[in-house]
Amino acid sequence: MSPRHWVPAAAFLVVSIPLVLLLNALQIGGEYRVWIAMAAGALAAGLAQARLKSRGKGER
Repeated sequence: MSPRHWVPAAAFLVVSIPLVLLLNALQIGGEYRVWIAMAAGALAAGLAQARLKSRGKGER
């Protein structure tokens, strides 16, 4: 299985789950904790996907 299939999803999970736990422990974000964590996870997934695409262009 190619890394471009699983790395963005893994980046999303690796960032969003600990962030939800951290925001919950620090009681920051109120009702928007999950949304904040999802936004951070989406940003991480996008950055991972962009990194993989730029890496793929250099190999060709």
